[in-house]
Amino acid sequence: MSDNISGYTRITTSTLINEGSTLLYGVSVQSVVSGIAALDFDGTVVIYEGQDATTGRVLMTLEVEPDGSLYNSFDNPVRLERGLYVSLGTHVTDVTLFWVPGGVG
Repeated sequence: MSDNISGYTRITTSTLINEGSTLLYGVSVQSVVSGIAALDFDGTVVIYEGQDATTGRVLMTLEVEPDGSLYNSFDNPVRLERGLYVSLGTHVTDVTLFWVPGGVG
């Protein structure tokens, strides 16, 4: 998983992105869902420093609207020493993470 030299990874399900030290530069979230009642919509993306949602530390929680998108970039990369795991809500279509292994960048 740490062979990423391209700078980004696109995911469509909750995923361990990198097992070790990571520099996170930004996140893009898409939700292309129609006909979901507002009360039933889950557009949550949780980014963890760690290997999974159970043992990881929550770095940030993002919320996207139905049929919406958002982009969050950082002035300086965020260093995650214990890995990068991302959990997607039921109605999140895809997430693109802009990152490189911690020793690069």
